[in-house]
Amino acid sequence: MRFEWPSVTRCCCCLPLRIGVLVFGYLNLSFSLILAGIYIMLIHDRKTHSVILYHGALSENLPKELSLCIYLLEIIFSVLLLYGAHRKIPVYIKSFFYFTISTLAAAVLLAVVEVSINRRALYFSTEVLVVLFSGLCVQVYLSVLVYSLLAKTERAGPHHYENHLTQVVLGDFETSGPETATDELA
Repeated sequence: MRFEWPSVTRCCCCLPLRIGVLVFGYLNLSFSLILAGIYIMLIHDRKTHSVILYHGALSENLPKELSLCIYLLEIIFSVLLLYGAHRKIPVYIKSFFYFTISTLAAAVLLAVVEVSINRRALYFSTEVLVVLFSGLCVQVYLSVLVYSLLAKTERAGPHHYENHLTQVVLGDFETSGPETATDELA
């Protein structure tokens, strides 16, 4: 069975696709840098008991060093995404897309395993569930944006420029249908 990814032309219905991916990429990079710094402090403070939070997955059984390594990989792939989106290089965008899909699948798997091992994980507070769900939703939306940018970049090539004003003007004319367009011309 083949899975079709949805394709979007604008980020959050207002920004051009590449600009939106760059904004999400910079936010993802800053979030990863902050959490990597937090986990570095937690590794040096051996007395504290910490909970690992990664894109919607919450675990108490994984070591802090593993989470730090995951966030360092996230930083590297976010830099690849930003460089690839700025320079319109599909290979870098594709590598970030595959990394995002694999970490999303791993986060869902980790959440399922944590709930099955630790029955206490079912009784999270509402705030934790909102954070977990929003982390997964943002990661899925970023994956859809990156896939759409990747498809657009591979289709257009590296030196393709797009006039967004004509998309708005022609977009309204194209939705009116061919029969109404010929009636208007007559």
